Amino acid sequence: MKFQTKTFLGIALIEVFFLALLVVFATNFIADSNRALFESKIETTLNLLKLSSLDALLTYDIARLESIAQNVIKDPDIVSLTMSISGSEVVIVGNRDAYHTDSILIEGMIFKGMDVHIDGMVIGRIDAIFDERAILSHIESSSQYLIMIASIEVAFVAIASLLFSRLLVKELRKVTKAIEGIEVSGPGLTLSYEKNDEIGQVISAFNRMSVEMRKQYVQLSLAKESAQSANRAKDDFLSVVSHEMRTPLNGILGMAQILGEGVDEAKKEQISIIVSSGEHLLLIINDILDIAKMEQGKLELRIEPFSLEALVQEVKNAFDNTCKQKSLDYVVTTEHIEGTYLAGDNTRLKQVIFNLLGNAVKFTKKGAVTCHFQWLESESRLTITITDTGIGIPTDKLETIFKPFSQADSSTTRHFGGTGLGLAIVTQLLELMSGQIELVSEVNVGSQCTVTLPMPSVITKPNRFSNALSTQTHCFKGRALIIDDNQINLIVGELTCKKFGFDVDTTSQAEEALNLIKVNDYLFILVDLHMPDISGLELIKIINQVDEVPVLFGYTADMSIKSIRDFELAGTQGVLPKPLTDKAFRQVVNNYFMNSISRSKT
Repeated sequence: MKFQTKTFLGIALIEVFFLALLVVFATNFIADSNRALFESKIETTLNLLKLSSLDALLTYDIARLESIAQNVIKDPDIVSLTMSISGSEVVIVGNRDAYHTDSILIEGMIFKGMDVHIDGMVIGRIDAIFDERAILSHIESSSQYLIMIASIEVAFVAIASLLFSRLLVKELRKVTKAIEGIEVSGPGLTLSYEKNDEIGQVISAFNRMSVEMRKQYVQLSLAKESAQSANRAKDDFLSVVSHEMRTPLNGILGMAQILGEGVDEAKKEQISIIVSSGEHLLLIINDILDIAKMEQGKLELRIEPFSLEALVQEVKNAFDNTCKQKSLDYVVTTEHIEGTYLAGDNTRLKQVIFNLLGNAVKFTKKGAVTCHFQWLESESRLTITITDTGIGIPTDKLETIFKPFSQADSSTTRHFGGTGLGLAIVTQLLELMSGQIELVSEVNVGSQCTVTLPMPSVITKPNRFSNALSTQTHCFKGRALIIDDNQINLIVGELTCKKFGFDVDTTSQAEEALNLIKVNDYLFILVDLHMPDISGLELIKIINQVDEVPVLFGYTADMSIKSIRDFELAGTQGVLPKPLTDKAFRQVVNNYFMNSISRSKT
């Protein structure tokens, strides 16, 4: 509801309410006053009749009584008068029966009577019927008059309030349009208003605000341009310098490793210092570049199948020698990882683990560093727990160490080295991977870091064996079918499968695929998720109903947990990514059949 309408209705309702109260009170007052006057008149009239007719009643002077009655009946408010002596009616003036209905007085008539006494003895009686309709008519006309006056008052106030609200809204609309103009063209717009009233004060305040905002807007624009320019310069600098630094640094590391061959122990130790220092410098450069990419939102994950067992072995080998040199116990344990192949960015996952393990080893002088891998297939969740007996982290520093260039203590950098970027990179990488990190630490006792990642498996452990499965699988012999509505994906998939020795049929139609399955003995089938005439998941369910079911693999560019889980529920034994690579084919297809053969032999 508009302000103008609210103002109009508000004033009108208030006016109507109070005028209604006034009319009611005034009408009641007029009615009560007139009735009181009429009752007083009745009382006075009867008393005067009593006094004037006293002698005539004593002397039984009927003529006198009738004369008195005729004079009284001239009053228009008296319609009937009866005088009685000793219970007998002697004078009746007016048609009293005309004002009765079934012995009941009609509306607007009042019957009043009075006994005439002398020394306590009743000598006569006077009865009269009074007509109050004139009084009632007067009260009604007064009420109507008051209502008319009140209505005129309401109409006048309503019109006045409407005109006032229109005037006010008109000026407010100017301010509204000015604000809308600021949204389009920016601040700085001002309004003109000559009067020095409240509206003028509002417009003056708006003008001051607009001018001040314009100044700040210009300053912010200049600051933004300066910041963007500085940011671009920083990005260009990092890009150029990192390339220029890494190129000679790679040469130094390569030549140092070559020089380290066939030399005595003293020189080998000197060369190892060069190598370790160069590797440390390269790590710092890479960390800075990663942070820069993350700040720009340019860091993307590359989702591919990878072996969890192979990752664990890499983690074990990476820090084995370092821990031996520091006389630390280094233990890597696993739970439910055998034959597990996951969909994720293996390189970035290793970066997370190596950063955390690197910190654990670096800040542990004695004791042990352990790393535990747990895979929960039912929840598609990978949990990595890293524990050390190092220096620990104060409780008040647990949150700040995840910020760039931050360490628990400034002396840490001097003593242990490092840029303080490692945990910041870990945090942002885990955000990209929808993971979580939990850190528990106690000073001089050690730390425990737990990383939880949603990561789907791309291979379902075999629960049945096709008749097409034989020992020839290890040699990549057999026929495969690829079902995809995209011609490029069919070509890439066909070339990849043929590279590994498979005969390949391709089709883009579900009906044709079902016919091919009936007449051919396929070792495995790749099924696209999106088909033109039927969903890939529905097609998989239909294929699973045939007698000799080949091994089914999903074939999709969407390697999310939901997509892989949908394929698994539909009845596939694994999922291959698009575009199909040799590495992904080996990881999924080859390892699936290798696991199947080993299980069939046992």
